[in-house]
Amino acid sequence: MMSSEGWHLIDVASACFTQFVADNVDHNVRTVDDHATFHGMGIISASCSGPGIQALQQTRIPMLRAQLMTREACIGKGVPAVQFCRQSGAGLEKYIIKPLSNLDTLLTAQAIRSLNTLWHAAGVPLISGGQRPLWTGYMHSVCKGSHPLKSEVRMLLILGLNPSDMTSVKSVLAFVSKQAQVLNLPTTCITFDQPLYSKAIDIVLTENMNIVVRLGGFHTLMNFMGSVGYIMRG
Repeated sequence: MMSSEGWHLIDVASACFTQFVADNVDHNVRTVDDHATFHGMGIISASCSGPGIQALQQTRIPMLRAQLMTREACIGKGVPAVQFCRQSGAGLEKYIIKPLSNLDTLLTAQAIRSLNTLWHAAGVPLISGGQRPLWTGYMHSVCKGSHPLKSEVRMLLILGLNPSDMTSVKSVLAFVSKQAQVLNLPTTCITFDQPLYSKAIDIVLTENMNIVVRLGGFHTLMNFMGSVGYIMRG
């Protein structure tokens, strides 16, 4: 809030790839009278740097000598609201769900899957003196070469709109798309959880935006478990 440079774009300018994540933010939701509550949309970024590239550390935020007014603290730190106007016959409405069997294609499994299977099945008794290492140690022992650094997770801005509103979702998509252009990313990548994921997909298809929307890993797993439960019901 007090940072004068927003979320420090220069800190991740040298990163190989930056992905954005957005989700609802709630504050004081347990008040008795339901007053002083806040429901908004928060955004973070996760940047991956290649081998030998050291990301810049976040600059220290100086302590203020005097308390700022709210209007002063919010200057230049808002996400512009972009109105979403639904179009008939656009977005998800024009897509038809087809049988899953239509996606059956021959795929080549990645080498990492073979290593993962080997670690789970055999325990790799010949490494580390016969003791099974943890996943990180195992990967360092079987993979050669330089390793990329850990990802840099940065907090961006918070949008003070209802997170389930289509205008709120579109405003976030427009904002991260502009940030991706500043970082020279050819395509914007953002992760949502359900049900924001389906709304974001609908907006991207309707507006023909150059954005890849991903479903969060936990919700992907829950959707898979739900489909299995539906098939096996009764």
